[in-house]
Amino acid sequence: MDTKSVKNSLRAAGTRKARTSVILAGSLGLLLVATPSAGARNLEVQIHEVKCWDETTGKYREKFGVDTMRLAAITIEPSGTVKETRILKLGDFAKDGVLKQFTPPLRLASFAIRENLPFPLQYQAVFVLAEKDPGGGLTDQLGKFAQQGSAAALAKAKSLGATTLEAAARATVVGGGTVEGWAASVAREVLKVEVAKWFKDDVFPPKLESLRVTKKDFIWPGGKTESPRKTVIFKGNQGKYHVVYSWKLI
Repeated sequence: MDTKSVKNSLRAAGTRKARTSVILAGSLGLLLVATPSAGARNLEVQIHEVKCWDETTGKYREKFGVDTMRLAAITIEPSGTVKETRILKLGDFAKDGVLKQFTPPLRLASFAIRENLPFPLQYQAVFVLAEKDPGGGLTDQLGKFAQQGSAAALAKAKSLGATTLEAAARATVVGGGTVEGWAASVAREVLKVEVAKWFKDDVFPPKLESLRVTKKDFIWPGGKTESPRKTVIFKGNQGKYHVVYSWKLI
């Protein structure tokens, strides 16, 4: 066998070996494939589709109005840091069955990929869907939602003797826990905030979506940098919507 053939054989063997390493990803029940150098620096949550199955406010009122829909998120990073995203304007849904698809997709949230914390890690986003009323409650109060969630997380960190969220994450590992367990506990604190009581807009019950990563430099099977799409169902305010999203490495 000549030198060129040997090099090609070794390269092919290395590729096959790399592709045999798989890790389980998140609440999506996906398999991520670990590779030596994915090169991505950010992880995005992208929105592909929103459908109105049943307008809000009931059958009588929905005959005379439209739902003006907005979507935002509260993100929880692997360290436990809580942030709010910008609010996406999804448009008007004048009747049941209206479907809106977005090409290119809308970017709901973005995470910097963390490699300085012990794996496994959790990237989490609390989806907040609202029907915009003249009161403008979603715009005014989304920050308060994030602040209350962050305050609850910091209080939990202090109960562990830590002064920062990242220190609390590391202290959890030293104590026999995991970083992903810490991030999950922060998400539970965020979800305790009762948004519907002080939002002026009609807010659907928030939905927590997460991605579990157990190794550095990951992609999805087949060399894909985007996850399979997932549909999230929102019910509330006498209405029903679905949102289709994916995780995307950038």
